Amino acid sequence: MKVIIFLAAVATAGCTLDASCPPGSAEVGSFAVSYSLVDAGDSCVVTRAADGGATDAGLTVAPSASQLSFCAAQTDAGTQLSLQLYGQGTRTVSLDGGSFALTASASNLTGSNCLCALNLAETVSGQIGIADGGTFGPEGDGGFPAITSFSGTLDDLFSAYQSGTDCTCNLPCGVHYAVSASK
Repeated sequence: MKVIIFLAAVATAGCTLDASCPPGSAEVGSFAVSYSLVDAGDSCVVTRAADGGATDAGLTVAPSASQLSFCAAQTDAGTQLSLQLYGQGTRTVSLDGGSFALTASASNLTGSNCLCALNLAETVSGQIGIADGGTFGPEGDGGFPAITSFSGTLDDLFSAYQSGTDCTCNLPCGVHYAVSASK
């Protein structure tokens, strides 16, 4: 099972998403992103089959490659950076230097091999870079520098929706990915 709130498993290649940038913003970088499973010691596995038998089957499959674009705008509140993942809505992030984090959660998710309802807490963390190695922000002409690099992590933490349920997995557990990007 793999439930992804933010980083959808949608395969695309070489498209840009200018038309999807929020009004008043412009695309400043577009990347093909891929995911590699990272073992953090809390991997989600099925610990027993529905019929009571033992198993150690993993629950995860790495998401398919997808397309991610960054859009930037200058607002009254300062620089606004938005992430556009192909097939999903806009996510606006605050930058701390070149770093950002997004969080999302969902409850009462069903249909997994755990055979119980789950809670999911997801965090996407990333680091962007620009060509001169400086800090991303508006340039003298009012435009923005191109984002030339992106890397990050995707962390999903699962728990039982209701305590005392008869889940067939080792809850709580986590699924962790390194996210890499290429132009």
